[in-house]
Amino acid sequence: MNKIIKRNLVLIVFVTMVVVGLLIRYGMGEESWQWKLWGSVDVALAVALGVMAFLGYQEYIKSEDEVKIYFWIDGIEKKDTGLSLLRKDCTRGEILGVLGMIQKDSVGRYDIGYMKNKDFLHALHHTQKSNIKEFVIVVSAVEFKQFEIV
Repeated sequence: MNKIIKRNLVLIVFVTMVVVGLLIRYGMGEESWQWKLWGSVDVALAVALGVMAFLGYQEYIKSEDEVKIYFWIDGIEKKDTGLSLLRKDCTRGEILGVLGMIQKDSVGRYDIGYMKNKDFLHALHHTQKSNIKEFVIVVSAVEFKQFEIV
């Protein structure tokens, strides 16, 4: 129950405030001090709603950014895979799936040691939350040979 309230807190607050405003309007009349106070609160709520809508739009725009995927081979060479994902789709599962599409041997599964390391998850989280437009996968030259880059 607590999770539902937390997720919908903004909606609950705004619906409650509308109901309170209607009760003041029709219960007290337009000449009461409560109605005049409500006018100020109403304007503040409208401004807050506008700010929240703007922030939500900014987050949406950020989630639509394209994130390119690169290999960093032996700390020497950065190789473009030619693949990219939308930031909102840049998850562990999507990256593993995309890499599966470019592996040479389709019988087995590729093996990259970096993906078994917590640094991989930290880099993924950082890419999801920041404005970085690339995701770099650290591989050795031997691991890189598992993939066919066109």
